[in-house]
Amino acid sequence: MLRLGPILLTSGILLFFRAEILHAQFYTKWLENPERSLQKHQVALPNGEMLLAYATTAGLTSEPRTGIWVTRLDRCGREKWSQRYQWKQNYLEVKDMASNSAGEVLLLGTAFDIGNQEYVFLLKLDPQGKIQRFALWHFGTVDNFTYGLSWEGGQIAAYGLLLDWFTPKRGFIAFFDQDLRLQGGQKFEPFESSGGFLRLSDGAWLCRSASVLYKLGPQGQLLWAKKLSLPDGNIDMNLGPIQWGDGYLFGSYSAGSALFFSTDDAGTLLWQSPHIPAALTPPTGAVLPNGDCWVFYAGIGAQANQLCRLRFTPQGPVLDQAALQSDKPLPLLFLDASTDGQGGIQLLCSTEPVGSETTEGMVMRLYPNAPNEPCEHWDPFQNQGPNSNNVVLTPFVPDHFAPLSGRFVEGSLVPTGADFFDRDRCGDPSTLWQRTDTTLACSTPWTIQLPGPGFAWDDGTLAPARQLTTAGTVSATKLDVCAAPVVHEFVLEKEPCACNLYLPNAFSPNDDGEHEYLTIESDCALETVWLAIYNRWGEQVFSAHDPNAAWDGTFRQRPLETGVYVARLTYQLRDEGGALHNGSLIRDILLVR
Repeated sequence: MLRLGPILLTSGILLFFRAEILHAQFYTKWLENPERSLQKHQVALPNGEMLLAYATTAGLTSEPRTGIWVTRLDRCGREKWSQRYQWKQNYLEVKDMASNSAGEVLLLGTAFDIGNQEYVFLLKLDPQGKIQRFALWHFGTVDNFTYGLSWEGGQIAAYGLLLDWFTPKRGFIAFFDQDLRLQGGQKFEPFESSGGFLRLSDGAWLCRSASVLYKLGPQGQLLWAKKLSLPDGNIDMNLGPIQWGDGYLFGSYSAGSALFFSTDDAGTLLWQSPHIPAALTPPTGAVLPNGDCWVFYAGIGAQANQLCRLRFTPQGPVLDQAALQSDKPLPLLFLDASTDGQGGIQLLCSTEPVGSETTEGMVMRLYPNAPNEPCEHWDPFQNQGPNSNNVVLTPFVPDHFAPLSGRFVEGSLVPTGADFFDRDRCGDPSTLWQRTDTTLACSTPWTIQLPGPGFAWDDGTLAPARQLTTAGTVSATKLDVCAAPVVHEFVLEKEPCACNLYLPNAFSPNDDGEHEYLTIESDCALETVWLAIYNRWGEQVFSAHDPNAAWDGTFRQRPLETGVYVARLTYQLRDEGGALHNGSLIRDILLVR
């Protein structure tokens, strides 16, 4: 069942979701966190849901240090589960996330042990948050800044910054298999404390860091390197690359102004935007199925402390510019956007709390052409300046380019439950509850179907029809209108099952992998057992009081010969209703070699 009350909260977040482009639905939630959290990240899941992850600032200095928080939200931003993952008493910080078509999620980040040794970690989770794999790698001292993660084409790649006391800053690209084992990589300079990368359709990589662009081959080999500049000075990129039209979109910032431009995969300039007055906060962007690119950024001047939006066509011109109107200021710290695979955009914004407030952002679901809602709207404006200086891309030879090596470090995570809190900005949703129930015989299954269009199973099951074999409740929710969700519960009750007990009359411990052990089985809970085995002379050759005991046909660690043995068993079973049942049996057992 979905919980509509308290939901875990990361520090300031602004999230945009979309499910179906024809439905005029979105929601707004304030997020509140009593603990200041660091830069947060989001990833879209195949069914339009979202995963959020973050660490707290207190975790840097508290003892013991804290781990990372991960929360899964449904298509209306309601919590499905929340977990905290801790590596001993060490500090973890998330840097990026990615998901695959099966709904599995991969997290990349930095880990610091008690001695402040720094590592890169990779964490793979199943759709329910269960740990599938955790790996720690040491590549030298890893600076606590930029990382990027890619999980496409069956390949996992990480991109980030290496820094120690004796060399300049160096970037790295590292490749891993599905078990998170290092398969190779490269390290190179120059590199700075910001950057991003993108896997291209031919398997190559387009990488940025500050004023430098690299194109690397599928295994990280250098194809070309270019430095960016303007006629009046250098340019530092803070957005991209984003695949867009026939090229790749980048963004930059200088002296209160943002500039956006695109290149082809050879590093040739295709287009650049007017100057856009903007704050220092790095922008983010996403491309919709119609080819339009939406870029979100922090406004200044009349739009100070507001989230602003630009919309570009595939040919480059700015179509419109708008600012989100809010009854609270939004001093933006970090923005993270992605498309949700269903025609819309997810946007995560971290904000600085104002005064004594614990509000650090909000969650919103947004999609193109949606009308303004009474409590949330975007006001159009225009604030652009002419740009007569073209971006210049100049080839250069990197100062350093060499293979990357890493050392695997043993480590494991401990998951625990976590809290998540939010507050609906436009009023609490009004949920309509529906129920279908039945009672069936012990062994009779129940086939159920999604109750109508727009419903989805709350546990993530994709098939519209499913079969229930055990008693319990399964629910499906319709989220076409987030302010008025419909939840349909299917409740199955089963008649008590007879308590049957099974002890085979033959087994063959001959190392062929079949029927190697004599075991006790029951469709009820085995509370107590006493099993004794005797040979034909009445000598006891085996005994056990453990319900899970398994006899391998040996006596005093020596295999017994083929023959008939006698088993004597007394037991106590507990049925589904909790009642106890006592019984006993004596049976001949054939041991076959």
